[in-house]
Order: sequence, then C-alpha cells, then structure tokens
Amino acid sequence: MNKYMDDSFALHMDLYQINMAEAYWEDNIHTKKAVFDLYFRKLPFGNGYAIFVGLERMIEYLQSFHFSKSDLGYLTDLGYREDYIDCLRTVRFTGTVRAMKEGEIVFGNEPIPRVEAPLVEAQLIETPLLNIVNYQTLIASKASRIKQVVRDQPVSEFGSRRAHEFDAALWGTRAAYIGGFSSTRNIFKGSIDEKIG
Repeated sequence: MNKYMDDSFALHMDLYQINMAEAYWEDNIHTKKAVFDLYFRKLPFGNGYAIFVGLERMIEYLQSFHFSKSDLGYLTDLGYREDYIDCLRTVRFTGTVRAMKEGEIVFGNEPIPRVEAPLVEAQLIETPLLNIVNYQTLIASKASRIKQVVRDQPVSEFGSRRAHEFDAALWGTRAAYIGGFSSTRNIFKGSIDEKIG
C-alpha cells in the first residue's frame, strides 16, 4: 500500500496550493493576513438556491490541520527545500471562519464561509474546504428539491451504495438529513446518530 498513508489530510490539495504557499514563503509574505470567501457562481440543479452544509466537517478539518511526518517525507521526496519543509512542519490553522449555519439557504455569489488567516494557511486549506462544502451542499440541495416535490411524505436516504467512499457516505447521509430527509438506510450512521437512524 501507500508508504505515506496516515491520518493526516493535509496533502488533500492541488499541487498548485503547495507551490503558491512556497512562493509566499520565499517572498516572506506567508504570514500576511488573507481573506477568502467560498461561494457558488452557479447553483446546482438549476435551482434558485442551495442548502449550506459542511461547516461541521470543515471545523473538524481545520482543528486537526497539520503536516504529518510522512506528508513532509513525501514533499521532501518531491524535491521541496528542507527550509520550506521546516516551515510546513509548524503550520496549523490559526485563522477564523465566519459562516452561515448549516441548513441555511444560500444563493449564488453569496459568501457562505469567509476565512481569515495568514496567507500560507489560507492557501493550503482552499481545496479541502471547497471539496467539503461543495459535496455536502450538493447532497443537501438535492435532498431539499426532492422534499419540495414529496412535501410531507417521509424520505429515506439510500446513498451509501453509490457514495465514493465510507466517509462520503457518512457525510452525505448527514447532508441529506439536513436537506430534509427523515431517515437513512446506512446502519452505521444510524447507530452513531440516533436522530438520523
């Protein structure tokens, strides 16, 4: 299997992000304050709104953000300079996130979460935050559209068999519940979250 695999998701980013962070570090501007907003340019399914979900996972990710020993080893193998690797070794998320509540309706070009952080941190977390918010908001928005059609009839989530992976199934189940579904057929998720069961 992968010799670099462990519990860190810090490398879950585009190569562009790590290269831009290195450029900021080389120019000694990596600690300057940066602000970015996540938003939809175009809403999913041609709908007039989306349902924001992903804040819980986003906070979880940011609180545990760090480069593991194996992450740093992999970056060293890719040829990044040792002094840049030393910089990454100490990076943790120290910024702030301002966001809507999960389950709130959002519209196109409207800031959903706003992140303020040192430039290097903001750059390194962009891809994972987009991944988290886009996926969970997509599922919740689709669930909401289905609930619009069936109105008061209960709807159960069956997404586990089509989800891309275990975590995607769990977070997708949660997003469908927030979007209006009343239950799940995912036994594991039901066992750990009785309101969804």
